[in-house]
Amino acid sequence: MNAKYTIGNKEKHEMEVDFIRWMRKLKVNVDGAEAEKWDSLLNGDIVSLNVGKDEKHKVDIKVGGIFVPTLDIYMDGAPLALNV
Repeated sequence: MNAKYTIGNKEKHEMEVDFIRWMRKLKVNVDGAEAEKWDSLLNGDIVSLNVGKDEKHKVDIKVGGIFVPTLDIYMDGAPLALNV
């Protein structure tokens, strides 16, 4: 699963989320550079990172699903829509 999101209001950042479901491994890139990565995420785990320089945003990524893992992504508590 690979998805792209735009983070920020005035200061825009492109965040790319890559989740390998069978390994339950998550990697997040912000503006083309690796920001964070996590291994062996379980159902219900929430990972957080801060995005931005002058305009800071808290991004939370929640792992869901039992047989088919899913990700819910939030910026400052509000759900983010997937950029296509």
